[in-house]
Amino acid sequence: MKVPMDEKAIEKTLGEVRFIGRKISKKYGDNGEVIQEVGSVTFDIGAPLYESGNKEGSTIEVKVETDEPPKIKPYGRVKLKGLVYDPYATVQNMRDSSRGVIVDRFTADAILPLTDDDKIVDEETGEINEKPVFETGGKTKQPGK
Repeated sequence: MKVPMDEKAIEKTLGEVRFIGRKISKKYGDNGEVIQEVGSVTFDIGAPLYESGNKEGSTIEVKVETDEPPKIKPYGRVKLKGLVYDPYATVQNMRDSSRGVIVDRFTADAILPLTDDDKIVDEETGEINEKPVFETGGKTKQPGK
């Protein structure tokens, strides 16, 4: 069952969505060799109104078939284009008992920065950079700060 979500449905069920992180998957050919460095991107999106189990306010994973890495600031507001909710059922086994579980799955055509302020831009050159944040001993710092 696939449920397309428009902007009003996204706002009502997820709230103001923000970019948290991403995982890039490579595209492989039939022989196992890498065809493209970016085959799809799975985004972690913060959704304050999303309910998972008995917990309100969580993140969702949204898979996008694309060949470009995202150019969105961490915690930047995003717009979800063509979002589809596509849950599936699975079985969870614990010792001698089994129970059915619904697993939430989201896909989208694109995830874009909501405004220019949410894009990653080099202030000196005006070019978009891929990595505005770097790790230093477990602490995240913005460049120049």
